[in-house]
Order: sequence, then C-alpha cells, then structure tokens
Amino acid sequence: VYRSCGGILLDLAPDLPQCQYVIRYLSTCASKPSQKAMVVLKHLVGYMAGHSDQYVSLKWKGMHSGLLRDYECEEPVLEIFSDADCAADRNTRRSVSGSAIFYGGCLVYSSSRTQKIVSLSSAESETYAAASAVMDAILIRTILWWVLQVRILMYLYLDSSAARGVLSRRGVGRLRHLSCRVLWLQNLVVEKMLQVKAVLGTINPADVSTKRLSIARLESLMFLF
Repeated sequence: VYRSCGGILLDLAPDLPQCQYVIRYLSTCASKPSQKAMVVLKHLVGYMAGHSDQYVSLKWKGMHSGLLRDYECEEPVLEIFSDADCAADRNTRRSVSGSAIFYGGCLVYSSSRTQKIVSLSSAESETYAAASAVMDAILIRTILWWVLQVRILMYLYLDSSAARGVLSRRGVGRLRHLSCRVLWLQNLVVEKMLQVKAVLGTINPADVSTKRLSIARLESLMFLF
C-alpha cells in the first residue's frame, strides 16, 4: 500500500511543488517503509484533500517577462531559482536541493532532490543545487529553442551570496570534490550563456522544495506559483 501510494504521488509531484519535499522523503523510505513514514504519508494525503483548491496558475506574462520583474532584452528569458538546505538529513548529513524554472512567469519545472554527496559547507550545497537546476534548465532551453528557433537567455537566481561568489570567480578554490560542476558553471557565466542574480530568501520559490515551512511561509511562496 505504501509503495502504491508513493508511485501515485510521484506521478502527481510535477503539479504539486508544495508537496515535492515530502514526496522526496517518502520515496527514500520505499525500500523499507516504517510506521513513521506511513504517518507522514497519511498526513500528506490529508493535506492534499484539505487543499484541493491549490493549483499552479499558468498565467502567461510574455517572453520578456519574469516571475518578479520584466527584462529589457530581445531574447526570451528562462528564469532558474535554486536553493538548498545544508545537511538536512540527520542520518546521512546530505543536503536537499530545490529548483523552480519559470518561462514567461509560468512554472515549467520544479524539483526536490537529495544530494549525492555530503557537502562540507552551505556554499558547496548551494553550488551543487545550482548545477542541478541549470542542467534541467539547459534541457528545457533546448526544447524551447527547437520550438521557437530563437536564442534564449538563462538567469540563475540564488539567495546565497557565497554560492554567487563561487560562480563569479574562476577556479574551484577549496571546493575540490565539486570541481567539475563549479568549472562548468563558471564557464557558462564567462560565455554569457548564464547570468547569476541575487534574490531574497523570503521570495525564493525554490525554498518550497528544500525544507518544512510554516503555514504562512508556504502560502506566501505558493502565491508565486
């Protein structure tokens, strides 16, 4: 029963950004479900039943408009919001990555993932999350280019000043085990295929996919979706 519910939730996850963090957790328990995991599953189903009026609004704002601002450029813009919760898992100390990708003010893709490595600092976990989000965005950008036949700009929004500092310089510094990802992202920035911008943590929609939030904070971020 647990695994059947988990499979159904995985199918629903793309349309439920507010539930992706919990669905990610439930998926990690699929091999050995516990009573605690079943309680969390029932709580999530109760939440979904009580909030059936929540939905993602695909209200088109235009190719040069974003979620939080308008852009003065000729090319369409793909916005990438990334966030991470460092050492979120108390057992493995692995961080959780969250991403939300918008096009024309509409949510195209969002995800919540457990990082495969143990980050030694918040800057590392934020950089790893950014790399994961940009990889997803490049696939979406390729699909949009194939459909529209126009060059598309990518803007990466991070609420971590340390991660923005890592991407704005050249070289890996102390981030040895992230070297390939860091150099790859830095190269995208240098070639102007990717622009890194700051966003306040209070209005970063990717935060929904990284941790448990209070009701007020969750509703505030869901307003952006």
